[in-house]
Amino acid sequence: MSEESGIPKTLFERNLIALAEHVSLPFAERLATLQSDLTLVKDDGTGLLNIDVGGRRMYPSGAEPFAARQVAEFVDNPQSLSLSPVLPPDDRSLISDRATRRLHNKFASKMDRQRRDPDLLAGYLTMFGLGLGLQIEPLLQRFNVRHLIVADQTPAFLALSMQAIEWAHVIEILRGRGGRVLFLFDQDPMALSNQVYEAMRGADRGLLDGSYIFGHYRTPVLEAALAQFMESTRVIADSDGFFEDECLMLKHASDNLSGRAHRILIPDAATQSCPPAVIVGSGPSIDGEIETLRRLRDRCLLISGGTGLGVLLEAGIRPDFHCEIENVEAIITVNRMVADRYGTEGIHLIAASTVDPGVVGLYRDVSLVMRENLSPTRLFGREELVLPMAGPTVTHLACRTAMALGAPEIYLFGVDLGTVEPERHHSNASIYGLSDDPFWRSGGEMEKLTMPVAGNFRETAYTSREFAFGTLYFSTLASLNPAHRFFNCSDGVRIEGAAPTRSHTVDPPPCTVDPAALVAGLPVLTFNDNAINAAMSALGDEMSGLAPRIAGLAGRGAGRDIESLNDGLGGLLSGGDGENAASTAKFMMSGTCQMILQAGNSLYGRVSPGRRREVVEETATALAKAAWEMAGS
Repeated sequence: MSEESGIPKTLFERNLIALAEHVSLPFAERLATLQSDLTLVKDDGTGLLNIDVGGRRMYPSGAEPFAARQVAEFVDNPQSLSLSPVLPPDDRSLISDRATRRLHNKFASKMDRQRRDPDLLAGYLTMFGLGLGLQIEPLLQRFNVRHLIVADQTPAFLALSMQAIEWAHVIEILRGRGGRVLFLFDQDPMALSNQVYEAMRGADRGLLDGSYIFGHYRTPVLEAALAQFMESTRVIADSDGFFEDECLMLKHASDNLSGRAHRILIPDAATQSCPPAVIVGSGPSIDGEIETLRRLRDRCLLISGGTGLGVLLEAGIRPDFHCEIENVEAIITVNRMVADRYGTEGIHLIAASTVDPGVVGLYRDVSLVMRENLSPTRLFGREELVLPMAGPTVTHLACRTAMALGAPEIYLFGVDLGTVEPERHHSNASIYGLSDDPFWRSGGEMEKLTMPVAGNFRETAYTSREFAFGTLYFSTLASLNPAHRFFNCSDGVRIEGAAPTRSHTVDPPPCTVDPAALVAGLPVLTFNDNAINAAMSALGDEMSGLAPRIAGLAGRGAGRDIESLNDGLGGLLSGGDGENAASTAKFMMSGTCQMILQAGNSLYGRVSPGRRREVVEETATALAKAAWEMAGS
């Protein structure tokens, strides 16, 4: 720091102070001494700023004209998220769906534009590539966004930008809009994409519509990260959970835990070496892999997921572990059919604590899983018992089981996450192919597989929104756990981070580990009825107290803009972390409220200015009605 009066005089010193609230002290100190092959230079003759990358100039014509041209082009043709209002199906009775339908029916015919009015406040400007940052302030002056997300592969670019721009100006603009800047750095494209995805699904998710995506420069890492992120935008507005589903999971978990001692599968549960794991789902491609699975049976830890169990047993192959995660009644039908037809002897059930107790009762050996970000885990669990990333599908749980038990390699079979033939949704040997019930024959009311995506072994496969969400989480699981190697042997959708692998090349040595020994030392959890009832009673009290506060937004929100309603709701539902009744109540109500707010925001930005006040009032009223319904459930 410069000496006169202790006042920082260099631009870098001023920026260290300006960014103090946005980066940690250790990170700031690291920036000051960061070593890299990137150097800030001025081009000879022009005096224009540039970045020297090992003797090569990053900006062909200088940083200033490059940024100015890029900003001008983006202003003319911006890339933004357009979350157009969607009318939920009439056959769905969720509280959020009913509220969204009412809003849609009232205002959809009154929309005068297809994309959100760009003059209104949007949630995010997300930038892939920082460079010197000369593009940032002009973009913020042109686009009305609350938060800036900067994603790059190395913090060295931030250190360079701190010698080129006044970050205080950027922060002042964002602070005036109630926002901030968030820096994300990672060399792994998938990890970087996932961090951006999670950041944009934060507290201001209700303002996602109209957010901007800006690519500053191209490197292999940033191109791949941006491409992966754009794939994820198909599901970025989806809810984290619905109130009705949370209520059902609470009921099931309380029944499973009350008065019974269950082993709990925790991370790093392994106490001895573990063989490679083979995960079996019921995607169509599993029908061509039965002989391979027969060959691998004694060379791996064999784990089935959901309806994959029936496929294996139909072929006379018995897995070591079977995983269940869904809480719907149809899963009882599947497991009861399996139990009646083949028996469950020798199969250890790994089940989410939220599955129907009827499923748990069909197996002699059972371990439960406390999944993160579910109401029962928040109300009944303890942090050290939570198995993270054990969803959203049953084959995610199967993979997470293999990891917890210490499997170094994980091979995916029949985890198609779609299909290469749109009319084939599941294995012919699964209940979907064996049952005469139209429910199962049609795919169990699953979404149609109509979205073309990259195939694992083929150019194109077909998936759905639900499966696209699952694909994203598989890639995240692989990216965050490099100690476990993933191999995709399924002829379905490509999964980034799981190497496409032909099954005939899989040849591990014979397995010598007793699967039962892998779970013998798991911790045991039990609750008595009094503890369960006390927790549920406290949760009900918290929800009853939260409902009138949410309903109060209707009176305070009248005549105000949608961001004020967003901020009011966020203030009431923030602090939903932790393991207690208060945080659980906020979490249970937030998913439904967020979906209603997103619907209102989408309509708000597409109607004429004269109708916006009415949209805010109706959205606030819908939130109030939903809050009272949830509290009274």
